[in-house]
Amino acid sequence: MGPTKGNSYLFFLPSLLGWALAQQAGKRHRGFPPRALLGSVAAGAMGFMSFAGRVFFSAIFILSAWQKISEFGSDGGLSLKTLEPKFALFKQHVSSTLHFEIPGVNLKYLLMAAIAAEGLGAILFTCGSTIGAYLLMIFIATVTPIMHDFYNYELSNPAYVREFMQFLKNLSIFGALLFYLGMVNSQRLKKKSIKSKTN
Repeated sequence: MGPTKGNSYLFFLPSLLGWALAQQAGKRHRGFPPRALLGSVAAGAMGFMSFAGRVFFSAIFILSAWQKISEFGSDGGLSLKTLEPKFALFKQHVSSTLHFEIPGVNLKYLLMAAIAAEGLGAILFTCGSTIGAYLLMIFIATVTPIMHDFYNYELSNPAYVREFMQFLKNLSIFGALLFYLGMVNSQRLKKKSIKSKTN
């Protein structure tokens, strides 16, 4: 006796169940969502966070450079008036400590170079260029010992604490730039090693 119309669907149940199990096993094997999609989403998120971090990091330098430019005028503005006594004390300290005379320089041109290094370095760093990081490091290494001269004050002087904290803050920013350059260079070396292995 052949199957009736009511129970003929029973013959399709094993096949349907087997097809469903095979599809589920295939999804587990391939990954769901696909690993390629997850990888691209993660890479995009990391790229956005890296760019946002560089923007936040560079903001203080860009705004500071813009402020110096806006008030520069014909006499260098407030920045030059602040730099002049600080630079004089720095020259005196170097002369008395290291017995070395710093040659005379035009502080207005020195300030212009510092503003250029600060502003241009911050913009390039935001765009992901290591040249920007090097420019910011040169700017910090040059300006910090002059402008934050904690060594000219006694320990009991409140100015000592203020300038020393600013000195340490700039030192930490310098260290962050060193860390960034180290990470970028290590990633480049890894990519070169991978390419050499594949070739």
